[in-house]
Amino acid sequence: MKVDLFAGRSLFRWAAALILGLGLLISLALSAHAQDSDAAKELEPGVQFYETTQTTSVGSEVTLWVYMPAGGEDNLPCVVIAPAGTPMIYGMDLSDEDRDEQLPYVRAGFVVVAYSIDGPVVDNPSNEDVLAGLDAFRKAHAGVTDTFAAVDYIRKNILQVDPKKIYVAGHSSAGTLALLAAESDPRIKACVAYAPICDVYKRSAKAIPAIRALVPDIATFFRQTSPITRASKLRCPLFLFHADDDTNVPTSDVSTFVTAVRKTNPRVTFARVRKGGHHDSMINDGIPQAIAWLKKLPQ
Repeated sequence: MKVDLFAGRSLFRWAAALILGLGLLISLALSAHAQDSDAAKELEPGVQFYETTQTTSVGSEVTLWVYMPAGGEDNLPCVVIAPAGTPMIYGMDLSDEDRDEQLPYVRAGFVVVAYSIDGPVVDNPSNEDVLAGLDAFRKAHAGVTDTFAAVDYIRKNILQVDPKKIYVAGHSSAGTLALLAAESDPRIKACVAYAPICDVYKRSAKAIPAIRALVPDIATFFRQTSPITRASKLRCPLFLFHADDDTNVPTSDVSTFVTAVRKTNPRVTFARVRKGGHHDSMINDGIPQAIAWLKKLPQ
């Protein structure tokens, strides 16, 4: 595993070099929870599902939702996906609402492994709740460590998956995480991001003065967790999707990222639609296009 997570000036106050240097050894040494075939259930016709956990290289535990297409074939492609909707300062647990963007891949013949992000907080959190979530989120390198743990689990436990067909996908903040993971881990062979926040610092700039009172180095954190700062490291095939009427993420933000990545990576597809908004365009147009794109990737 590549361990170049947000290289450069130190982002974390913790012993990051030690964590990163030993991360792979730790994750391999720790036992993943093996799949219990008796616990798998048919979620819908043609879709088997089970839940498990995996220990990360920083000692946290990530929840995994594993979806398997029926049929028992080998050499299957796999999509790894996190939940959307985080403010990118703390994490999130999985919820049933996430299934709408998970199940289409399974129905198309992909294994899907959805994973939680370290540092979830309760509804209406206090400052203390947010700081605790931020602490865990930072230790997990904005969720990238959780992505690594999901990939570790897949390679060790889901033998039906072709390791050359492990892909990350995500919408909005989860698209941001998908980009960060793809920039950091060569085991990820392609990336799909729907309306991602590509410049976290730019998006959060107005909030920085207020947050800085509690987290003095928050500006550095936002810069280092912005995919735009590491665009040159994204070398795998990339599919970006956006709707022009998205009022959450401007089209210009995504197109600026596309321009930056294409300077070093010619394998970039940028698909746009005129209407559909931030969420529905991804469900109705983005996912079907991405599935078709993934299936056409050279192996």
